[in-house]
Amino acid sequence: RCTYIRWTLRRAFMRPAHHGEKPGMPQEEDAIDGLIGQLYEAALSPELWHPTLLRMGSVIGADAFHLFAWDQGADSARLALISHPHFLDVIRKFDEYYGKIDVVRERALSVAPGHFFVTQDHFNERFIRGNEWFQDFMIPNGMCWSIGGTVPVEQQVHTVLAMLRANDRGRYEAEELERAHRIWAHFKRATSLFIQTESVRQRAAIGESGLDQMEIGILTTDDRGRVLYSNRLGDAIIRASRTLRVRQGAFGSTDPAVDASLQTAIKTAAERGRSSSLTVADSNGVQSDLLLTVSPIRESSSTWSVLLKPAALVLLRSRTRQRMLSGQQLVQQGGRWWLVQGQQGG
Repeated sequence: RCTYIRWTLRRAFMRPAHHGEKPGMPQEEDAIDGLIGQLYEAALSPELWHPTLLRMGSVIGADAFHLFAWDQGADSARLALISHPHFLDVIRKFDEYYGKIDVVRERALSVAPGHFFVTQDHFNERFIRGNEWFQDFMIPNGMCWSIGGTVPVEQQVHTVLAMLRANDRGRYEAEELERAHRIWAHFKRATSLFIQTESVRQRAAIGESGLDQMEIGILTTDDRGRVLYSNRLGDAIIRASRTLRVRQGAFGSTDPAVDASLQTAIKTAAERGRSSSLTVADSNGVQSDLLLTVSPIRESSSTWSVLLKPAALVLLRSRTRQRMLSGQQLVQQGGRWWLVQGQQGG
């Protein structure tokens, strides 16, 4: 559903190839470009953040990460991720005591928002050997050297990322820091995009949940019957039907006469703006005959303006069920949700 948006983002933000690159560079460039593309995919699919940040750590030579997006106004996290489950206990220790002696935080906060902070630029090995924070907390928990920073996203919301490296692996090398700097610019854009589109995803989830609770099968199609959306009951009715089907993404019927009537009704609704109803004989011991109402999604509705093509709303119910809402009533109730779906890729 988000394929086109992801493709556009990758085209817009991925680094173009440069002439005269060093031998052996193509493989590294492929890894970085692949990671950049995955960052933008994670912005639209939150479940990808964890594997994406693990991949980012691998590319820059980190062993672990900690990411959170903090909303100061709500005093709560909008996003929180850790690379390894045992970090939950580490965070508990931090909250109980070690956060009070954190020598890195003050230095990190002195860096301008959006810029990079590199621990090794501020602390040398001699300091680390004699410091409680490093010796009793960071190093025993597999951390020492860090790269990261704060990304201001919107008013009172900022994202903080730390890519952590164990002490025995030594400092980050110049090549690793250079990769991190390149990736950081894309991380900033991707996290900003994630936070800014969060409300869109929430509205979509709420809208879909509401439509799934209705005792009406709901489909939206284009003028050729290609299914753009169907709710849970709509899917169930079609699966149980002896006559109705979705084949290769198109809604229709196994009965040629019914299929012809259905396609005519969809085309008439989508292109001419006229509604119609038809009954489909479908008694099969599971559900009785079906009543279908096909209505236009009019140009004035937000759904049509996003789809940018003629579309129809198909309502399905068993004839034994209560009277359905009209197509226009459902468009009015579901229009905002369908708008959200269209913005996410239709």
